Amino acid sequence: MSTEIGRIDKNKNTKIVIRMSKFKGMQLCDVREYIESDQYTGFTKKGISIRKDKIEELIELLNQAKDIEELEEDEYKGEEK
Repeated sequence: MSTEIGRIDKNKNTKIVIRMSKFKGMQLCDVREYIESDQYTGFTKKGISIRKDKIEELIELLNQAKDIEELEEDEYKGEEK
């Protein structure tokens, strides 16, 4: 069982859905894409599940990301330089 927290529009057919769930006794925050199209409606594999006790760390990192100035297109490589 899961409890939906909210949705964010990603584009016309895709939402990012935040849900809380429980798996093997662990409380998880699930952030996943939800697609509504003629071919498929439902959750995709694109997303993450993070333990509830890690949510504050994630929020801190997202706040840091929010404060970064615009990057050049070739700057992001998924790791620090």
